Amino acid sequence: MHVDWLIRLSDVLPKSQLMYSVHVDPQKRFLFFTNPKVGSTTILSTLQACVLGDHSRLSWNFDDIHDRQRSPLLTLRSFSQEEVHDLLNNPRVVRFCFVRDPFMRILSAYNDKILLNKPPKSAVLATLGHDPEDLEKDISFRDFVKAIRLQTLPEMNFHWVPQYLQLLHGKISYSHIGRMEQFERDFREILTVIFGSDGESIPIPRHVVDQERYRTEISKLPIRIRATIFNKYYWDYQLFGYEPPPLSDESSV
Repeated sequence: MHVDWLIRLSDVLPKSQLMYSVHVDPQKRFLFFTNPKVGSTTILSTLQACVLGDHSRLSWNFDDIHDRQRSPLLTLRSFSQEEVHDLLNNPRVVRFCFVRDPFMRILSAYNDKILLNKPPKSAVLATLGHDPEDLEKDISFRDFVKAIRLQTLPEMNFHWVPQYLQLLHGKISYSHIGRMEQFERDFREILTVIFGSDGESIPIPRHVVDQERYRTEISKLPIRIRATIFNKYYWDYQLFGYEPPPLSDESSV
């Protein structure tokens, strides 16, 4: 397979996950690398409408948006080895992704995948020594963090695997790395780079990041839990410039 060499860039991501995560414009104007729980559904829906040339077809059906067989965006398997190399190195190709504060990202993953008893919860239950089929079993956020601490990187679901691994940071040369905390501004800039003046009028749904909620939620956690999050996601904090969670008694409630 002509993309096997790209697979070898990652020591952690399963082949299927890596192939699923890359979305390419058929005209090779952009390459988007998804980062779960960081606006990926909104970004994909918008890009799909752009490629189709019809924003009235903007979809909010999750299954439709993430169905690679139905998406107008292509996988790397659609291209030759030479084309893949060009997509990853040509400065005219807009290669972009989005990142998010590590704590808020795993909190979002917990609220979605664990509290709503979705399939990724099964591996968390197993890690904690529970029946992996008992999706109705209550798992606290602290227990979720404990499971994250216990899981090896290959065992972590891509909704909470460290972002630098999910995005192959340092191995993919990104032209733009947007931030969830300023989603509309950064996505607008990227759309304008890709589509020129047309990008200025493309509708972008609002994503409100509640910093007060962040301070409230993080303050509820014991210092040892905050330290666990910081240690597990140390390189996300360092590489993407996020402020670590407070680790002193003065910050606790």
